[in-house]
Amino acid sequence: MFHYRILLPIVLGLFSLNTMAADDLMQAYERVVVSNLDATAVQKELDLDRQDVSAFMLSRMNALPKKGDGACPEEVMGRMVSANPGKGIEWLLDRYGQLSAVGRANMAKSLRHSECKEAYEVVSTLLINKEEVVNQHAAAVAAGPYTHLRVCDYAYSSLLWMVQKGAGLPADLPNGLFSDTSIETRDQAINRLLDWWSKESAKMLEQKASIGTARPSVKEKIRLLRDTKP
Repeated sequence: MFHYRILLPIVLGLFSLNTMAADDLMQAYERVVVSNLDATAVQKELDLDRQDVSAFMLSRMNALPKKGDGACPEEVMGRMVSANPGKGIEWLLDRYGQLSAVGRANMAKSLRHSECKEAYEVVSTLLINKEEVVNQHAAAVAAGPYTHLRVCDYAYSSLLWMVQKGAGLPADLPNGLFSDTSIETRDQAINRLLDWWSKESAKMLEQKASIGTARPSVKEKIRLLRDTKP
């Protein structure tokens, strides 16, 4: 019993040192976006290798924005992916099964901030995910027709944003897909982008840096993602 009395405060102390308080996590989360931090500082603020940071980011990614929220999850995750593409992308792939449709939409949006080959591969894979990202509040306050956006709609906008700096995109593709755009119109645009991507992606991706050398497991995880049904 004497040994337990000695060890318990030590264990609790170590636990407290390795767990950021909720307020500290939120402040770090906000700071990643609003402060002009370099890549090293971003990783120090929110280290995805920490269990508490990882759990916090997962909960934020899966949450719709609320009134009073500051930074958006895709902005924060985007900064983290930019700071360390390998760690950020592998973290997203490892937690894909824990992400809701909201989280997967945020995943697609956050990856547009990376120029690495694997970011393009993941976003293009999400183009076939038709899960609805249900937002009852947005639907209730919409001034006109409203149909919930889907993960593929967000992926379309992200991939278009990522590749529009290059040449050769199909003419007259919509600049984005929105809640007042019919599903039929959205699907037509996505299919046209998918068709173009299947023909042009190899040439485009060979010019992109890859995280595969440093993280060879990512290639297999992307393959598994392609085989995963929503």
